[in-house]
Amino acid sequence: MTVVDGANVLEQYREAQSLAEAGESLGEDDERNVAELAVDASV
Repeated sequence: MTVVDGANVLEQYREAQSLAEAGESLGEDDERNVAELAVDASV
């Protein structure tokens, strides 16, 4: 199950905040951003 913050998803997509900046990365090599994670999870 994937939960997406619908109220903020467009803002997060526009900002393209990295997972590292959000404190959610899997390590130094994880270069994804919050929007990419949300899109990947919804497919």
